[in-house]
Amino acid sequence: MKYLNLLTLLLFSFSCAVDIPDDGKNDPPQFNSGDTLDIISWNVEQCPKNGNTTLGYLEDAILQMSPDIVAFQEMTSEVPIRSLADRLVNYDYAVGINGSSWRLAYLYNNNLITPSRAVYEILSSDSRKFPRPPLVLETSWKGENIIIINNHLKAMGDGILDETDNWDEETRRRDALLAIHDYVETNFSGERIVILGDMNDALDDDDANNVFNVFSTRPESYYLADYAIATGPTSGWSYRSGSWRSHLDHIIITDELFDAFDTTQVIPYESYLDNGWQEYDQNISDHRPISISLIFEGAE
Repeated sequence: MKYLNLLTLLLFSFSCAVDIPDDGKNDPPQFNSGDTLDIISWNVEQCPKNGNTTLGYLEDAILQMSPDIVAFQEMTSEVPIRSLADRLVNYDYAVGINGSSWRLAYLYNNNLITPSRAVYEILSSDSRKFPRPPLVLETSWKGENIIIINNHLKAMGDGILDETDNWDEETRRRDALLAIHDYVETNFSGERIVILGDMNDALDDDDANNVFNVFSTRPESYYLADYAIATGPTSGWSYRSGSWRSHLDHIIITDELFDAFDTTQVIPYESYLDNGWQEYDQNISDHRPISISLIFEGAE
């Protein structure tokens, strides 16, 4: 049955990997139907990139899209995420304590999301693998339990995984993902897990240089929910710097969520703004948000 579910997921996700136009004002997706658990991962590039103006843009984005949970990367401190939560009705926040000026954080709708414990960092003792320790949110939505692991892995590199160099960027990312896999298998066996964030690497590298092999080679247990986006048109990718594009922001789910998987999409929020990417890049980030929607039969 798991292999049948996986085939269904693959066929469906290909239908979600659409070409996204760069220009032309559109409406952002709205996640307030109440039928799905909607989670966004968003690297907000040293937030607030443009001071209070950035917070105003993010406030508008959250109000327009109404996600249940946003997992942020690159909060410069607790101040911007606290300020953002203060601007929004019915949203609370949690932030990691490590990562210097590159902190991980969560924003969540407190009418629908009930954390079962305070957020906590894992694997924080190994800065080689994790310059920013993964931040875990254990929570429930309409009585359905779910665990989210927010990540921001080491950046840069040359695309080549050098096994002889422990400080090679690709090696560090590969070892970090191995550690996350082992942590999940040891501590969260049988749980519904979403692993997401800015992972700073491509999903479709060749086997010798693919840092995600620990997940991609176990399709019965893990699903790379944005793989079709990663192999789709470049205009639909999550990261852009000048003319350079890549897809660095990813979402991985465990087999306990295969039946709940609905959609994954990169959100071209710049297309909602009057001045497109220039306005977005100046005031928000060089990364687009990426979302996953989950449907649970029998949810309260």
